[in-house]
Amino acid sequence: MKSMDFDDALADYTQLGLPLIAPTALGNATYTVTVEDNDDGDGDPYADADNIIIVTSVGEIPGSGRTEIEAYVQKPTTSVTTLPPPSASDHSPVIACGISADIQTKGSSTIDGSDFSLPSLPCSGIACTGINLGLGGGGYAVQAEGALTTSGGGFLSLLGLSVLANVGVDLRCLEWRTLRDQLASLDPSNPDVVVLNGSGTSAVLNSCADPKIFIIDTASSTYKFSGSAELCGVVVVASNTLIEATGNTVIAGLVLSMGPAANLGFVAASGTPRLFGKVVIESNVIDKALELQVKGTADIKFSTEGLAYAQEAINDALGTSGGGSSPVITMAWQEVY
Repeated sequence: MKSMDFDDALADYTQLGLPLIAPTALGNATYTVTVEDNDDGDGDPYADADNIIIVTSVGEIPGSGRTEIEAYVQKPTTSVTTLPPPSASDHSPVIACGISADIQTKGSSTIDGSDFSLPSLPCSGIACTGINLGLGGGGYAVQAEGALTTSGGGFLSLLGLSVLANVGVDLRCLEWRTLRDQLASLDPSNPDVVVLNGSGTSAVLNSCADPKIFIIDTASSTYKFSGSAELCGVVVVASNTLIEATGNTVIAGLVLSMGPAANLGFVAASGTPRLFGKVVIESNVIDKALELQVKGTADIKFSTEGLAYAQEAINDALGTSGGGSSPVITMAWQEVY
């Protein structure tokens, strides 16, 4: 039963007097599952007012005995976190938070502030370029909170603007830090969360039909996406790890690489790694290295569509207004013999 369906379950089963699971054979026994509203004070036994219902499972062996398990379950009530909004004139593919940032493009690589559609995944080579929709909101290639050092000629935008350095605290960076910490602490048993350990992967991890939160938490100093690796949703770097993307890697969504020494490299010795969406990086007194390097034929492209999938992944993992796949919480249960 999905966490979104409490009202529907009460209306469809309790109101009609039907069991949630009709009597079902289990060896010599049968079991039946029913659902009902708890006493939530709304006066309506067929509607849920406090996100809590009672699920009862009864097992019976004719002439031998009966066992009943009653569980109070609650759907998550956490408010859904939304992505920090862009400023009126900026939809940058890269946000650089912190005291300073060093960002570099080399070869024919680009950081492009135009708005791109997502290619059909899986894809490789030229099929992964996406379509420039010409909708960039005056997008700078890089938005910086502090001092910004750039090198290379691959900074592009719809209006021909390359970078914008904001001196002083950017309140959106405070929101990005809060979001990163919240997502990094998600329960790994959540079906919308995938924890990545070790030193890397070349696998297709998911599609945008099911965006997820990917948490990189590893003792390795480098985590590499290589070969034809693909994923859709949000990538959170929870350890102090250099993230590299090579080959034909495609990431659709949001990358939060904000810890000490948590730098990012889209480095294409061969193939064309690409990211469609947004990258948020952090610099601090510990991390004085290159925060972002895009090299060879690699690309980072702003994508409203990619960020929409990132938001969907956050909705699913944190709240109840997304796909409804967040697991219910068992508050209490008892057995009756």
